[in-house]
Amino acid sequence: TARLRFTNFRPKSQKQSRLCAICQSLSCELPFDTLISIGNNVFLIEKKVLRAKMYTFCNLGGINMPNELLLILSLLLTFSFVLAAFYFFKEQGLFLWTTIATIAANIEVLIIVNAFGMEMTLGNILFASTFLVTDILSELYGKKEAQKAVYLGIATSVIFICISQSWLLYTPNQNDFVMPSMKTIFSNTPRLMLVGILVYVIVQLFDVWLYHKWWDFTNRKWGDARRFLWLRNNGSTLVSQALNTILFNVGAFWGIYSAKTIVSIALSSYVIFLVTSLADTPFVYLARYLKDKNIFFRAGQD
Repeated sequence: TARLRFTNFRPKSQKQSRLCAICQSLSCELPFDTLISIGNNVFLIEKKVLRAKMYTFCNLGGINMPNELLLILSLLLTFSFVLAAFYFFKEQGLFLWTTIATIAANIEVLIIVNAFGMEMTLGNILFASTFLVTDILSELYGKKEAQKAVYLGIATSVIFICISQSWLLYTPNQNDFVMPSMKTIFSNTPRLMLVGILVYVIVQLFDVWLYHKWWDFTNRKWGDARRFLWLRNNGSTLVSQALNTILFNVGAFWGIYSAKTIVSIALSSYVIFLVTSLADTPFVYLARYLKDKNIFFRAGQD
């Protein structure tokens, strides 16, 4: 059933004003597709895509940003936060980010949005940032430190499952209004988190292993351990993300969504991972530059 919400819309033409006025009157449920005639124009309001299409149209003059812009900003901010954590706390900051991203990504993945003409879940960018973390750790501190981040992510997931599920055991007060929403969110979390843990272990350890395999290959081939950072970064992440996309989407969503939806989510997820993998390469180079030049935050110094 389609529903509409319109806020802060400033129509720029008489046609937009008339169309938006009619759309606002359709804030009730639509039981079927609807044809609207305005002058010589006929608009088809499809109940399945009404919210996505019309909400985007009616916010062209408002303060709400389209999903595409939000995803791009999220990508830049998330990777910048990783770099900031490294600047302020060195490798400990990367471990800190791993715990934050692990918890947030497994909640955010419950949200499905439309963007760039695809149906996708959120959480992909946050999850991709954990690959950025292990790549930086592999490059600058070695395989053991990268594996430590993976194990930290596993421990974070297990502990968060236990804590979040304990909240649902309480009997809420009659004045409570939060518990129904908490149950809606976290009743689905255990499966996602458990699947996430298994996939996380397999994929992240595979990514660390493949990163160093690429590194050994380029070092033997050209005799320079610092060259071809872009190759080992993308060569490991792109393969690992393909494995992650298949395992996670089948394990997490099978029986919840239709096979068509799962395929759609998987394809869109890998497109996001493809973009994030290519986008995180400059951040790995920047992290290496910070370490080479010893450019880190030093508390208590002018």
